[in-house]
Amino acid sequence: MPQVWLVTGASSGSGLELVKIITGKGDRVLAASRTPEKLSSLASDNVKPVRLDHNEPLDLIQSAIKDILASYGTIDIIVNNAAYVQTGILVEVSPEDSLRQFQANTLGPLNL
Repeated sequence: MPQVWLVTGASSGSGLELVKIITGKGDRVLAASRTPEKLSSLASDNVKPVRLDHNEPLDLIQSAIKDILASYGTIDIIVNNAAYVQTGILVEVSPEDSLRQFQANTLGPLNL
């Protein structure tokens, strides 16, 4: 029986490539992105683009997950791929940018 995957950050990079690999083996993917319109070309019986921003407040994440679960009724595997990379020397990075990276790469995946 095909498994259902939720892949965050699916609109580019390794997330997008992972979606292609997963569907190539016959599984279903809930391809999550802040802008799922970017994934419209991948939409099929096995790929459903969905909106999810794990940087939003927890109640909005929970609401989005509830909607996402309604798509296939279950999620077997979650790939927390969405990330934010802040470049630069630490002393030159603003506290706001540091917090944005911490939110995206630590708190966001934990909330999901």
